[in-house]
Amino acid sequence: MHFQQKMESEFYVVHEKLGDLFEAASRVCYRGGQVQGGILSCDTEIDVLVERLQGGGAGARGIKVRSKKSPYLIQVRTDGRRLAPEKRKGAKAFIWEEKKKGIIYLLSCEDRENFERLSSKIERYLSPRLSKIFLRTSEIRSALNRLTENSKSLTLRVREYTSRSLIDDPGSHKRVRTNREWTDEDHRSVFEKLSEQREWISAIRLDVCGQSLASGKIRRDSTFSCARGFKYFFRTVVSTVKDAVVRSREFLGKRDQQSHPKRFARALKIEYEQPVFSDKRQNGRLVQTLKGLRNSALSVFHPNPYLHASLIDYTDGSSYEIWVTTQNSILIVPKRKATTGSIERVCDFICDKFQEGEIKDFPGQ
Repeated sequence: MHFQQKMESEFYVVHEKLGDLFEAASRVCYRGGQVQGGILSCDTEIDVLVERLQGGGAGARGIKVRSKKSPYLIQVRTDGRRLAPEKRKGAKAFIWEEKKKGIIYLLSCEDRENFERLSSKIERYLSPRLSKIFLRTSEIRSALNRLTENSKSLTLRVREYTSRSLIDDPGSHKRVRTNREWTDEDHRSVFEKLSEQREWISAIRLDVCGQSLASGKIRRDSTFSCARGFKYFFRTVVSTVKDAVVRSREFLGKRDQQSHPKRFARALKIEYEQPVFSDKRQNGRLVQTLKGLRNSALSVFHPNPYLHASLIDYTDGSSYEIWVTTQNSILIVPKRKATTGSIERVCDFICDKFQEGEIKDFPGQ
């Protein structure tokens, strides 16, 4: 039996307890494999989600629940003729909740590509009850700093990271470049370097050294992978990232008009240290960036000297007004409906594809 198939056959059995699943994940890492995981926000109990996944609509979409209790084993058919034949068999993952925090975890030993297809399909089907939370560079930095401050014996060594930055060449057809670095540095030094070079993080691979040893990667979309010491990696890095996910969700949640008793929207802004929009051509670049957001429609009412546009997210019917009236910020005003998941997608798309800034409350809200 192929190595990957053998690992999957041993990993994807019904686990009576979460501890048994963690032991299985640890064995995968010990044998040279990797586990993939994700942290998702949820506004209901997992039994409600699983009941929906057991319905006929989910079955028609190739989603099946293979166990009767948490952690639930979910199987998803991965569609697409472009997939290699061995990847058309589908993908599996375990799902469980951290009830008090409103968090759902996914855990799988699929390869990265298959896991992304699985998690995306589950998220889309359960939206808006289940949503992905995106973390900015400052949030990841603060989370990792808190981890090392709370555990003095623990150190984080960065072995690899992927970041993005602006291209200064005006003749370039692209405005954002992707950078990838292999290194061996303390995490604080890496984030200082990112700040100095005005880069924002996409993913970072860490060695965790403390009471035990672990190695894994975290990404801005709150997914993770682990290749060594899964239980220690989950207890330290994943748990810390989870807390950052909860804070981000609470900050961005309930901002639309229908969530407010007087039907007022709670606007927010993406603020930059530099006067990005002193160059009015950046208005046009922001418009082109927003047009690239999947399953959305953008209407531009006024492009210059200030920008006023309307954005509809067809994923769940959320809508926004977008304003640029100052040189260093983008104002986002939710309309009648704007789910937390949609606000996260819109803000992350701007931060990742246009330029990352700090997301803040709009003054006076």
